[in-house]
Amino acid sequence: MSTITQGANPVFMELSASDQKQVKALVLEVSKEYGFTYNSKYHYDLEDPKKYYVDSGGMFYVLKLKRQVIGTIGIASNGDVAEIRRFYVKKEQQGRGFGSQLLDRAIEYCIQKGYKKIEVWTNKQFKVAHILYQKRGFLLTNENIRAYYMEKTL
Repeated sequence: MSTITQGANPVFMELSASDQKQVKALVLEVSKEYGFTYNSKYHYDLEDPKKYYVDSGGMFYVLKLKRQVIGTIGIASNGDVAEIRRFYVKKEQQGRGFGSQLLDRAIEYCIQKGYKKIEVWTNKQFKVAHILYQKRGFLLTNENIRAYYMEKTL
């Protein structure tokens, strides 16, 4: 477990079994703010993030404030390519640099694990996330009606 800050400030840590319900609740809460509803075909990984990320060779991080999950980021492994998934920060906590910290930690993890590339599909509505990705060297390489595909070579 690595910590961003100490005391009453947010703590950055690897997913634990006790976080699972809060992770799902946060992702669905933020999704709802953008007009998305629960879809079991899309949200299947929220039932067991450890299984779909950590146990499959990737990682899943949470950011906690007073024991409440306020941010998430998942890294799915596909050979020498990592995929960023479930990158969310609670609305009340946005604009405080937490998204940057989560993304930086995910990139650091990918470099340490020897991935050659990081890819992400990001909904076009997540404009702040697009800026964060671009500032960290992700390039827009494809898009469809709903999402952008971005990648970063490591």
